[in-house]
Amino acid sequence: MNETDKNTAQSKAVNSLYVLVVHVFWMLLGPAVLFAILYGNTTEDKSWFSGTDMTFFFILALVVLARWVDQRSGQCTLTDGQISTWKDFRRFMYVFVPSALSIWAATNIFGNYFL
Repeated sequence: MNETDKNTAQSKAVNSLYVLVVHVFWMLLGPAVLFAILYGNTTEDKSWFSGTDMTFFFILALVVLARWVDQRSGQCTLTDGQISTWKDFRRFMYVFVPSALSIWAATNIFGNYFL
């Protein structure tokens, strides 16, 4: 690898702790917390729009905000290392948010009526 390739690789690396934390939140921590909330909602909570549900919506909004902040930073990458585009962000919004809301509704129905 010559010196130019090393400089190019270094410029694409995340160089901000803030951006790294935001990236880890929307990719790993946020979805893990959403999963834990949904699990608790299914097994323990027996009502719609309870405090647990409001927490779910709050964390969902934080995940979307973190994804947006990461995209605006210019250092957002995909899992294959490619730079993320606004088209990727829109695809995330069109898939992640409706999926999360559908799973939330399904867990509420299952938890409230079948358990």
